[in-house]
Amino acid sequence: RTLELVLDQRVAPDLVWRGSLYRWALRDAIVFDDEAYVFRSEWPIRATGVELSADKTWRGGARLRGSLSRQWVGRDDGQPVPNAPPWLAKLALSAPLPVAGLRLAYEWSFVGRRHTPDGDRLGGYALSGVHLLAPQVVPRLDVSLGITNLFNKRYAHPLPSGNWMSSLAQDGRTATLKLSYRF
Repeated sequence: RTLELVLDQRVAPDLVWRGSLYRWALRDAIVFDDEAYVFRSEWPIRATGVELSADKTWRGGARLRGSLSRQWVGRDDGQPVPNAPPWLAKLALSAPLPVAGLRLAYEWSFVGRRHTPDGDRLGGYALSGVHLLAPQVVPRLDVSLGITNLFNKRYAHPLPSGNWMSSLAQDGRTATLKLSYRF
């Protein structure tokens, strides 16, 4: 069951604000019980949250987008819900460069602390990345070069129940070259 209230307002021709309040309930989620090695129905899970976002575009083609989310997630038995961060945030800025139609983008994202299925707590983390996009290098071919986890932040994601580890460390700084061809 889900209930959501959304306010979406175009404040100016180049600026949109959005706000959302939500509440949902999930019953009978199927989870793996690693002690009994069987699948079983989980306790009901409930979430209440709020999300705020904005999107601004300038005449020269620069664009700034951002969002902030806060959620409260819980089980009826009081145990923490795995991989349910209370805070999420994202900021993205992109702008055209005066060279051959190139576009430069910077992204920052934050994920709050989370629990693993074993009850361990993983700290929150913030990541940055930069991307250079060359659209239409030749007809229908886009090329991009990106660096993710720009500051080489150490962080981990929770693993599902039943693994011998409760979390998995993620890659550090990574460079990617991407070719996208549209048919």
